[in-house]
Amino acid sequence: MTPQRRNGLPYTRVIVPMKPLPEAKTRLRKHLPPAICDALVLFMLERVLNAVEPRSQRWWSCVVVGGDETVRRIAEVSGSDWVPEHASGLNEALRLAMQDAYADGVEAVLYLPGDVPLIQSRYVLDIVYAGRMLTRPVGVPAADGRGTNALFIPAGMQMELHFGENSYAKHRKAAKRIGTRIRTLKLPGLMMDIDTEAQYQWLRLNVQGAAGMILNWQEWLHMGIDAPPPVESVMFPSIPEQER
Repeated sequence: MTPQRRNGLPYTRVIVPMKPLPEAKTRLRKHLPPAICDALVLFMLERVLNAVEPRSQRWWSCVVVGGDETVRRIAEVSGSDWVPEHASGLNEALRLAMQDAYADGVEAVLYLPGDVPLIQSRYVLDIVYAGRMLTRPVGVPAADGRGTNALFIPAGMQMELHFGENSYAKHRKAAKRIGTRIRTLKLPGLMMDIDTEAQYQWLRLNVQGAAGMILNWQEWLHMGIDAPPPVESVMFPSIPEQER
């Protein structure tokens, strides 16, 4: 597909890193049954890919990096591409995906994690719009200020990736090393990821339809990945002040 701009927005590739299903959410697996964790991971990934909606846009594309055949199935059903993780470690895999994007003529990449279930399409637009001049990277920190829940990098910026522990501070330093600064956006629904049992329970209680969808994903996994994935049916809450 030939890159095309819309309203002056740069052609962007969204890159979503994933782990194989049994390796995802290791902290939660200490407190929740494996079947629930697996279903939760798929529910959140589907939320992210639905927010990106690559089939409905001609000015961005999406690729899921890593995971397993189950993750691949969800990526492809959503209209996204999927590539295995042919690298030693997350940051190297994402760097290679970034290089591939730039080689394809993409003007910027946007890294999004697969575990931000309150994401909405307008957040993706907010980030790309903020970086539309392609002069600075744009980031969204996690609610605790430590993690990186979105990172937009224009083509040509040789910015190192530091996803992992305390990544947002490291990304700030990486931007400074190349002579620029990250433009930080505080998007409440994108700042909340699900890593603890308390966060999982909040999701179930506050996002109408989430508990039912997680159950649907459990049933889908039981039927096998060749079955049609469940159709999303959730409503978004107002983010409480303590989550902002």
